[in-house]
Amino acid sequence: MKKVILAASVLLIGTAAFAQTSNGKSDLEFRKYIAKKISYNTNFANEEVQGTIRVKLDVTPNGVENVNLISGINPKIDSQIINIIKNTPNSVTSKFATDKAVTMVVPVRLVLKDN
Repeated sequence: MKKVILAASVLLIGTAAFAQTSNGKSDLEFRKYIAKKISYNTNFANEEVQGTIRVKLDVTPNGVENVNLISGINPKIDSQIINIIKNTPNSVTSKFATDKAVTMVVPVRLVLKDN
């Protein structure tokens, strides 16, 4: 049986680092939130669906806005990731918010690994 490894990283447009935002705050809580919410069912594992989904979004003081898929791996998983990101509570994204929108790219990597 294969086990899925989930990794969500957040990249800010125009920066090389993904461990911190431009205002020096860690994105760890955001990455953990996404990874915790993903539901990877047996059908995906049997089909060996894996890869990296990239989603672009803006974080504003009002929350997450303008969520767009850049690249996907499977329509069902892609839409699940988009919905998770769209519904991220402000308490998770507030550390990224400034008086202006912060544009981010979130790569979510799904990797199957043998047990």
